[in-house]
Amino acid sequence: MFPQPCLPTNRTLTRSRQAGKQASWKAGVGAFQLSAKVVTLRPTASSRRAGAAEWGRPVDFLKILRSFEEFIVEATSWLVFLPLTMWRIVRYPLKTMDYSDREQSDSEEHRYDDAISPPLMLLATLVLANTIASALHVAPPSDVSDATRLITASQQNLILFRSLVFSLAPLVMALTLLRRQGKKLSRSSLRMPFYAQCYLAAPIAAVTSAGGVITQRPDMNNAIGVVIMLLGLAWFVGCETAWFRAKLSLSWTQAGLLTSWALLRVAIYVLIVTLVVGLL
Repeated sequence: MFPQPCLPTNRTLTRSRQAGKQASWKAGVGAFQLSAKVVTLRPTASSRRAGAAEWGRPVDFLKILRSFEEFIVEATSWLVFLPLTMWRIVRYPLKTMDYSDREQSDSEEHRYDDAISPPLMLLATLVLANTIASALHVAPPSDVSDATRLITASQQNLILFRSLVFSLAPLVMALTLLRRQGKKLSRSSLRMPFYAQCYLAAPIAAVTSAGGVITQRPDMNNAIGVVIMLLGLAWFVGCETAWFRAKLSLSWTQAGLLTSWALLRVAIYVLIVTLVVGLL
């Protein structure tokens, strides 16, 4: 016969349960003490000194004054370089575009040191034109779409929209040049011709804005505004034709046809943008 198993008594079960409870309680207390030790860790003396130095550091007013000084110099220099750059563009357009190409290889600190950079030149021209139009109380059209009303509701929106529209011509001209040269399209290859084209876009933006202001004023002859815009367009077409001729070694006829084709695409893009905004 098999031996009978020795079954635990009630007293033995009670003692084992109590021992298990005590072990689990001690384990819990140990874990709590360990977590408390981790939470209550205090920073060392070196970290306290570093934190005090960081939070207790006095404000460097000399740096603030120098930053304000640089801002004043930069802002006042625009009063000189903005008309000077505009005069160079109008008087020597191709030389100014060549200057822009050379500045691309210069260091960023000294780039366009004696002029205003082309994108900023275009933006500053549009800001000045909008300021003049606002001072002359040129009212926006009343019967327009919601998108047009949103654009003309603030000067910031209007400047951003006009910057987009007037940037289409530099973009199309730069893309046309890269395509004819057979270069791979990239941001680095697009930057140089686009910047040069922004110089040409600044005067045409000023002329178009001035002509638009005159045509919208009831007390002015609209023919004067139209003539101003046509003269600006003729100057722009001549500069683009000469630029394509110099860059691609084309004849005047070939360069003129290429310029006409590029301007046609610009007109189509502007028309599409205008229609989309007008319909929304």
